[in-house]
Amino acid sequence: MSEIPNEIFQPLEEQKQQVFRLGTVTNLFENGTAQVIFDGETEPSQKQYAFLSTYRPVVDDRVFLAAIGGTYVILGAISHEISGDDPDEGNFTTLQVSESAQIKDLTVSGSATLQSLIVNNGAEINSVFSVDGNIMFDGNKASFGHDRIGFFGKSAISKPTVKKTLRYASVPLETRVNDLSDWIDSVAQALANLGLMDIQYRYYY
Repeated sequence: MSEIPNEIFQPLEEQKQQVFRLGTVTNLFENGTAQVIFDGETEPSQKQYAFLSTYRPVVDDRVFLAAIGGTYVILGAISHEISGDDPDEGNFTTLQVSESAQIKDLTVSGSATLQSLIVNNGAEINSVFSVDGNIMFDGNKASFGHDRIGFFGKSAISKPTVKKTLRYASVPLETRVNDLSDWIDSVAQALANLGLMDIQYRYYY
């Protein structure tokens, strides 16, 4: 068994090289190794830093490095936005999903940008929920946009306006009944345009 170098156990101030350092990936070399600017320095190091097989460097990643054999090896990236030991739980300052995500529990107190959202077991919303796109409800698509909405596959439209005619009491009852019938037809058509109902016509002769 190889011996452990004694210098690892020396106080940091007695070592020529710090055991652990923090830095930011500034560039990637052709072989995949990373160029890093260390915390407290103004220029990136010109060395190439290898990394563990469990991590792949990405430019702008905050990384944690360990001193090995006169150089440093990147142990992994540091995240400031996710906390907790449960992989199904996390705290996000901002959440953006461009393709798909499976999340056990999601509570949004700030903002979340979703290209599409499928809810299988239920969702509870206590504040404002803004959507510009489509949401599937039990297999049925609802469309949303700025001041627009549509259900059951209907394209999102602006809020419909239905006009109701007001008449004086002196107007014949038949006229007022016709006005009421026209108003009901207009409401039904508005709901149909939103996708909330279908209109079936019956003809009597």
